[in-house]
Amino acid sequence: MKHVGPWLGVALAVTWASTAWAGSDVALEDVPPAVRATIEREIPQGTLLDLEWEPNARVPHYDVEYTREGIEWELEVGEDGRVLRHEPD
Repeated sequence: MKHVGPWLGVALAVTWASTAWAGSDVALEDVPPAVRATIEREIPQGTLLDLEWEPNARVPHYDVEYTREGIEWELEVGEDGRVLRHEPD
């Protein structure tokens, strides 16, 4: 039983790290206007799958996952509406 303490600490640290770096789901209506305009401009015929705010990334951004013509895409948009990355997932 005396070896449980260190493992519990490791388990808690791993759990904290995985949640600290995870993005938060957001609704399209809740993003800044510049971000929303970029998303709508970049994926006009796409189907939005997921939208997350990634505040702990090296450059905080919105992570957008969507499909268009059967292909999954990933779009990263900065807080100012600038496209940081846009490529097939």
